[in-house]
Amino acid sequence: MRKDRGPFAARPAICAILRLGIFICAGVSGLRPAAGASAPTVMPDAVGIWRAGPEDATRFRTASEDLGRWTRRVYAREAPVGQIEVNLMEGSGPGRFRAPKGDAEGLDGPLGSGATYRGLEVAGRRAVLEAYPHMPLALAVAVSADATLTLESASASEAELAGMAGAILEALTRQEHP
Repeated sequence: MRKDRGPFAARPAICAILRLGIFICAGVSGLRPAAGASAPTVMPDAVGIWRAGPEDATRFRTASEDLGRWTRRVYAREAPVGQIEVNLMEGSGPGRFRAPKGDAEGLDGPLGSGATYRGLEVAGRRAVLEAYPHMPLALAVAVSADATLTLESASASEAELAGMAGAILEALTRQEHP
């Protein structure tokens, strides 16, 4: 009897596609701010016991248009030791994030890497949690129609990733509506 693999059976790993989009778009013509340039900080400096390292922002540009921005920040805690890598993809360059409706669950199929996927809500927004047998836990959250927040960690739990995502989403909302 064949087990139903759910809505993810025909879709490749969502976060893997986002990561691929990061590298492709960055290769198109991503420019980092010059040393000493003061780019505005997007993500908070601390979330609970997690302290952030420097924020790195890359613009996605072609000769004729600005396609968005990739912002990356790594948060670390001392006890127990751990880190969460956070990426915010904004604009049309990275593409749209599409999360399944409801609490759908699935596998990445017979040719996949054994990952499981689960649709959920984080801070009232659609999200997908990916769990791989030998890779970090990954959470992708729809921020808006043209922005996606991804968090990856080998040391944080699902609850910690969701809590971190919620805090960052709250900080982003405060920036938009001071």
